[in-house]
Amino acid sequence: MVLCLLLSENAYSNSIKMECAKHLIYTVNLSNNTVEQERYFLKKKGSSELSTKPNITIFPIEKLSNDIIITRYANYRHGWVDQANKLILDLNKKEVVGHGYKDSVEGMNKYPEKWERYNNPDLNIRYDYRFNCPGLKTIKSTSSNNTNSKSSNIKKTCLSFGYREGTEKFADCMKDLYLKE
Repeated sequence: MVLCLLLSENAYSNSIKMECAKHLIYTVNLSNNTVEQERYFLKKKGSSELSTKPNITIFPIEKLSNDIIITRYANYRHGWVDQANKLILDLNKKEVVGHGYKDSVEGMNKYPEKWERYNNPDLNIRYDYRFNCPGLKTIKSTSSNNTNSKSSNIKKTCLSFGYREGTEKFADCMKDLYLKE
């Protein structure tokens, strides 16, 4: 039973939290292939106190290596408006580079010519940013992915045999298959 709990817990621990500053946190979820950005804004203009509720954006990962993470475009909520935003987390240089468009991903995709046209700086529709982020960590290895997919496959196999999750027979099935592999 203990082995079953350890295996199922390990399946959800495949994320890396990187605190860029007290107001900006990135969580790289290797199982979902996403980067979650938590951005805390100031409670009041001119105050140093941060709001308790972050603005959360989930970016799908386009490219992942030990040194760099590049995301696809995602809707970043700015005020009441969605803006198409893309991130590049350079894990060696410890910096986050990004750019966005003052239009949603859906709006940009509806009219494909916008992607090219909006790169014109005279239109004041594209914005770029770069900032240092000392909390970025190099992703050393993705070998835990194999362990997680292995335990996930074992779990699926035991469920397909008709065992119910949480029962002793299910735990025995998980243990037996794990030891066989």
